Amino acid sequence: AAPRAPAGARSSRIYSSSDADVTPPTLLYPQMPAPPIALGGAETDINTMSVLVTEAGEVEHVQLVSAPKRMTDMMILSGAKNWIFAPASRDGEAVRYRLILSWPTTR
Repeated sequence: AAPRAPAGARSSRIYSSSDADVTPPTLLYPQMPAPPIALGGAETDINTMSVLVTEAGEVEHVQLVSAPKRMTDMMILSGAKNWIFAPASRDGEAVRYRLILSWPTTR
């Protein structure tokens, strides 16, 4: 069963990968395709995005940490606002979590 948000006021604490006792959120929707394979000779950059996931598994805030390299990077950023997660949990309770995602892009 998915962890439930605690009753009462929402905690302002935001967990991240540095919190070893927290199970990170899992992306439920949409299913992400495998990243494209870079063709020989193509330069590859890494894009990084920060996604704040609520106790309900909804995206509260999305921020592109690296500068966008292509229009598709902005499309991913825009689409991420509609992603649905199984929320992160700590001691069986759903918690807010800042997820850092990176993906390769070719120029």
